[in-house]
Amino acid sequence: MGNTSKETAETRKAYKKAKKKRRILKKAEQKREIEQQRIRSNNDVTGKPSSLSGNSMDTSTKWRRVGKKDGAKKAVDRPLDDDYSVEKINELLEKRSKAKEEKNYTVSDEVTKTLVELQIVYNDEKREWHTRILKNKD
Repeated sequence: MGNTSKETAETRKAYKKAKKKRRILKKAEQKREIEQQRIRSNNDVTGKPSSLSGNSMDTSTKWRRVGKKDGAKKAVDRPLDDDYSVEKINELLEKRSKAKEEKNYTVSDEVTKTLVELQIVYNDEKREWHTRILKNKD
């Protein structure tokens, strides 16, 4: 009788292992289907194929400054520092995006620190940025 309980335990263990494997395969299939639907919907909207990399950052569009009139509620249309122009900020953001894409987080963090000091707020997904009210450094 001892053999039967051992066989039952092994059978249960094998069943649980197979069930877990089926669950993992099912989740992977669902993810593939969702990704395929996302790609199809992007193709329908843009008329051109999107990248299959799964990278959520769209590096094909350029960074742009937005203001309150563009829907950025907290944006303040203040002039930039003398050393920085809109083009210079865009270059910094491009450099940051490229560094993140290449997983060079040291460079990315340096650029982020500069942008924070300039009090620039940015949205990676929309590739938009705006200025905010300057805080006193007291």
